[in-house]
Amino acid sequence: MPDTAEKQKSGFYEVVAIGDGEAAKKFSVGQKVVAGKYSGEEVEMKDDKDTEYKILFVGKEKNESDVVAIIE
Repeated sequence: MPDTAEKQKSGFYEVVAIGDGEAAKKFSVGQKVVAGKYSGEEVEMKDDKDTEYKILFVGKEKNESDVVAIIE
């Protein structure tokens, strides 16, 4: 494994919205997921809390998805 693999720790995220794709049907709002630290796109919302979100891609195959695991 490359040296960078050890430095890229996973992050735990909560699902707050879901797209309408076929692969997204296995997720539900409020569910906890694990994704790579550098996966997805980070988005900042300027509201009263200055909330940060991460948009994660979910494909039909494991190697097409930013989500590594679903925490039940």
